[in-house]
Amino acid sequence: ARALLALVRDLVRNRLVDTLAASVIKVDDDLFRAADRAGSSGDQQRLLDAMIHLRNHRKEIPAAFARYFVEVFDRRLNSRAEEALAMTRPMSLADLSIVETNAVEDTLIVTELARGAKNAIEPDTLHAIRIRMAHLAGEESLDDRRNPIAPEAIYDALRRATSGIPGESPVRHAILEA
Repeated sequence: ARALLALVRDLVRNRLVDTLAASVIKVDDDLFRAADRAGSSGDQQRLLDAMIHLRNHRKEIPAAFARYFVEVFDRRLNSRAEEALAMTRPMSLADLSIVETNAVEDTLIVTELARGAKNAIEPDTLHAIRIRMAHLAGEESLDDRRNPIAPEAIYDALRRATSGIPGESPVRHAILEA
């Protein structure tokens, strides 16, 4: 079963990487058009900066996405075992931390993008994918938090892939949203 899941992971990863590589050009054009229509000079500059950073990192983004997709895929499939282990470990004050504002913003953007993707896909199609992935994982059901090919997983990998792009957080967010 693990070998079949690895084949599925690699097939999905390769198709998404090919799609991402092809869409980088379209995103560049979309950012330029959005900058042209921007309501303020600040928004326009943010979009133009995003466009420049995207051009400078055009080849790195698909490669980074491929790596992060594998990490997210594997982590989500193994999350039940990790959750069970975490439940047996006692909590301490050292486990608590303050979350950076950028991390919260990134999470919100991934959530919004995933929601938009889900709204664009037929619910029956999403359900069928979820059922097939659960079957491959040897489980009765698989919710979106654990589904390794759910829109949240894909956008999380994309967020991680773009996190290496220099510039302010709004620049990276503009790339994600385009």
